[in-house]
Amino acid sequence: MFGLFKQKKKTRKNPYKPTGIVKIDKRNKIYAELDILRKEYEAIIMKHQQYSSKIEELYKKAIYQEVIENNFTEECIELCEKDIELAPTLAVFYRNEQHLMNSAYGHKNEEDGFGIPVYDSFVRISQLYEKRKMYKKALGYVQHALSLGFKNDGSKSGMEARELRLQSKIRKQ
Repeated sequence: MFGLFKQKKKTRKNPYKPTGIVKIDKRNKIYAELDILRKEYEAIIMKHQQYSSKIEELYKKAIYQEVIENNFTEECIELCEKDIELAPTLAVFYRNEQHLMNSAYGHKNEEDGFGIPVYDSFVRISQLYEKRKMYKKALGYVQHALSLGFKNDGSKSGMEARELRLQSKIRKQ
């Protein structure tokens, strides 16, 4: 009787839980392909990770200044632009990795399995331009991210919502 009003816990889908039947031999073959893929892109991935950690450090310093127009902001934007130059190549890598991971675990679509990760440089540069009230520039970076397939920005609503919000701010100017 007391259990009638308990709410059922929401469970997050675990992409590591196979949803289809994938034989061990096939999965091992896919893992070998993943290793080859990761080695092929290793240098660019390392460069991207180095940029990302430096960008996060600069971004934190930039937003905690009294004025958003500061040296940290400029340096962060420059580094984001360098990292964004790597984005088309990394988009290809992430799509290939996503495809292999999903096939290894028997996922038929992105919602059940592994998606393309957040590309922080697009998020940070758009946030900095938005704070500077340079909405068109911020929108340009968001649209570029979307064109490459980077739909996730770390929020529930994603890059599409960020795009709509920026378009709304542009109309209000």
